[in-house]
Amino acid sequence: MIDVLRRLAAHGFAAALPDLPGAGESLMETADAMLQGWRAAFAAACTQITGPVHICAWRSGVLIDGEVAAASRWYLSPQSGEALVHELARLRHLSGGADVAGNILSDELLASLAGAQPTTAGKLRVVRLDSDTKPADRKLPGRPLWRGSEPETDAAFQKAVAEDIAAWITGFCG
Repeated sequence: MIDVLRRLAAHGFAAALPDLPGAGESLMETADAMLQGWRAAFAAACTQITGPVHICAWRSGVLIDGEVAAASRWYLSPQSGEALVHELARLRHLSGGADVAGNILSDELLASLAGAQPTTAGKLRVVRLDSDTKPADRKLPGRPLWRGSEPETDAAFQKAVAEDIAAWITGFCG
């Protein structure tokens, strides 16, 4: 995602990737993270942006932007909360523990995620991998990097994503 943001900057777009409570470098423990807290933090971060807000979210990231009055949304392989919770339960089972990749997730968080759905209001573009059978506005060639056991990159895919986002935003704002 960072590479995509850099590529968007090269296209003249300012972009931000907020660090949500209980994730990344947050001082909050992951076990204390809540979906509503993520939504509120994301909405607060968006109020710091001057001009129109265009949201670009991947996978389950689409579950946190619903409180933002965005000019548009661009989703890559959007995932429902139910699908995310199923995937997290599978990962827990495979690891044989109560954590997911070393992170403790509260039952409250998982329950709120289970009913969460992506926002579909307003201008929305859904992009998926060409191997995905679900409907999409566009399909891009690439591998599901989120399925790898180690972080990977795919420069051609990242370039295609950035170019599609730039074209999408420019198409109705330019």
